[in-house]
Amino acid sequence: MLLTFSTEAAKNDAFSLLLASFAILISIVCAVTVLVQRSKPAGWPATEIMITGFVIYFAIVVVSFFDTYSEFVSAKIESTGVDLIYVGPYGREVNISRERIETVLFGIPGKSIGKCYLKIVEKSGKSRRSSTFTATPEVCKNMRADVISKLLH
Repeated sequence: MLLTFSTEAAKNDAFSLLLASFAILISIVCAVTVLVQRSKPAGWPATEIMITGFVIYFAIVVVSFFDTYSEFVSAKIESTGVDLIYVGPYGREVNISRERIETVLFGIPGKSIGKCYLKIVEKSGKSRRSSTFTATPEVCKNMRADVISKLLH
């Protein structure tokens, strides 16, 4: 059974949109700050404001990168285990044998309506989360049950 939660193109588009949005926002905030500080005799120099903006943007890039690409986008479920497919610059396929799997959970991120994710929990305590996908909680619950029946029984 192959489950697809997202695509590489969708992940890349979401990452690009996030970075572009923050670049615009930080540029506007830096420009306004430079204009406000110019009128003050002991204000911050423009170079320090721009460097601070760059550092904040770089931190956002790093956090966003790991948040975007740390979730698997598809899973091949077999009776012997599961192959999780990750995308991005460090895309890979992770095989988890049936014996290492503790349970499969589903969740609803934040207060979103109509979105959910699956999470595979290993006996070691490590958990691996799928990309968020559009589905009702009932569909997610049934998908979880299908995965459990295929893997753990």
